[in-house]
Amino acid sequence: MLSLAIHFYFNTGPIVHSVIAVLLVIGFTNTLQRRHAILINFPVLGYFRCLFEAIAPEIQQYFIERTTDNRPFSRNERSFAYERAKNIDATTPFGTQLDINQSNYEGIRHSV
Repeated sequence: MLSLAIHFYFNTGPIVHSVIAVLLVIGFTNTLQRRHAILINFPVLGYFRCLFEAIAPEIQQYFIERTTDNRPFSRNERSFAYERAKNIDATTPFGTQLDINQSNYEGIRHSV
């Protein structure tokens, strides 16, 4: 198996060599950092999670549910728990995404 890998490495072009070198550098630097556990355990594939979290609102808007509909916990509640676990201020200023006109909404509303 090792001889096959060595044979593949020496019989490929410089583009493949540079891609492999970049992936090795990314993987090595992520195993040394201590901020993100996903990147420590999955040094290269962890970036796909970051990418999917970044495009999640667009995907949810067109294909899936809203951020307040998920069960057992909504994405808002989950992100709130993650932010509190990392000691990040989890406040959301200027409004809410919840439907405040529902009969089971618990909160304070203006009487106007």
